[in-house]
Amino acid sequence: MGLALMRLGLIIFSIIFSFNFAQKDKIYWNNQSTSVKVDVPIGADETLEGGRVQIRASFNKSDNFQNLGEPFFIEGGDLEGLKEILIPREDFIVLSGYGEDVSVEFIAEIWDRAGNSIIGTVSDSILTIDETIPTLLSVTIKSTNTFNDSLAMPDDMVSLSLTASEGLEKPVIEINGDEQEVEGDGNNWTVERVFTDEDDDGKITFSIFYKDYAHNEGEIISNTTDGSVVIFDGTSPELDDISLYSNNKFDKSLAVKSDSIYLLFNSTELLRDINITINGNNVALSDIDNFTYKYFHVCGPDDSEGSVPIVIDYKDIAGNQGEQIVQTTDNSSILFDNTPPEPFKVQNVGASVKKSRKSSVSAKNTTGQASSSSNSFFTPTVLIAIASVIGIVSILFTFSWWKIFSRCNQSGWKALIPFYNLFILTKILKKPIWWSIIYFIIPIGHIIVAIQIAKLFEKKILFIVGLILLPFIFYPVLALSKPKTQEKTA
Repeated sequence: MGLALMRLGLIIFSIIFSFNFAQKDKIYWNNQSTSVKVDVPIGADETLEGGRVQIRASFNKSDNFQNLGEPFFIEGGDLEGLKEILIPREDFIVLSGYGEDVSVEFIAEIWDRAGNSIIGTVSDSILTIDETIPTLLSVTIKSTNTFNDSLAMPDDMVSLSLTASEGLEKPVIEINGDEQEVEGDGNNWTVERVFTDEDDDGKITFSIFYKDYAHNEGEIISNTTDGSVVIFDGTSPELDDISLYSNNKFDKSLAVKSDSIYLLFNSTELLRDINITINGNNVALSDIDNFTYKYFHVCGPDDSEGSVPIVIDYKDIAGNQGEQIVQTTDNSSILFDNTPPEPFKVQNVGASVKKSRKSSVSAKNTTGQASSSSNSFFTPTVLIAIASVIGIVSILFTFSWWKIFSRCNQSGWKALIPFYNLFILTKILKKPIWWSIIYFIIPIGHIIVAIQIAKLFEKKILFIVGLILLPFIFYPVLALSKPKTQEKTA
């Protein structure tokens, strides 16, 4: 027994701990850890086979080491090696002293088969408990845009900055779906990206994936804490519906001194830095309604005569430069005329003789009668009568063909659908589909249809003539008859 103890005493006990989510030279227990893994060296002494190993833990360097679960048996394969011992989470977290930010030390005791035991030295490895989920206290995004840090255009740099509740490993940050290079350390990290004209327009999106040194993973973040956003605009603005007109009382395409010339156009988006000249003069804004802009210029004696030129330079609110405009889109133009007509003298002054009252009245009455006569036929009463007749005839025809289709074992509604009713009619008449073309040959088509439908109902030649000449009478009569096919079936 003494020799066995001596052999056990020669064993150098050390415990090597390995946990999920270890950070650098510090060992962490986090909210995802499922077990404590302890490696205990077992000597070559055969008396150790069948013996036991008990792992004990102490919190915050206390001398009170508590048993971690039940002892583990030593098997023959454990001799001369490291025995891996896994202590389940539920056995670890119930120990007295377990808590957040607590340091844990480990020791082991080994028994041989006979019951001789020895306690190893305390492990140099210290386990730190950290189950707190990190959070981001501050997340902001902004751009270097000249006009607005919530807008970005090509060559602008967008910065995403974050501050965490504790030190983080290097987070993974995606902007518009692409992973970016991250700078910083500890609690503070930043991403900077220069946008190009290949990026898509719209709100810039991001996702932040992060974990603390203990590898506790924080919630994925896709929104800022201060409500900041950046909208990328890589599209140059465009103008359309560009037109020119004046307030000249004789002709809107002409202008004289003191007349106003108006320039009207629409934009695909809001604009800034609008510089417009009309006839070489800077102009004033008259009105703006959403994306519609109106400018004007009052003509003066210094304006150049002739066709009035325009120049429009502009940017969108992000700073994208639009294509310079020098002409209208509707071919409208203004001709400025500041030259009065040449001097002249009135000639051949005379006097006219007034016509007699009788002849004037006679001419007036004649004209009135003619006008009244020409319009007397198209009175409201006549128009109403014509419309009524057309309506009655339409109803009769609709009813007739509805009943004809029904009596020929077809749904009546099919007669109301253009073109489709012709296809159904060919089936009723047992004709090929190309017969539908015949119906459009006027008046031959009407005559052929009348003949074929009359044959189907076994009508005589006089009835056929009636269908051709007086269809609004004879088709309703035909609709109340039974086709020969239906009679035979009955």
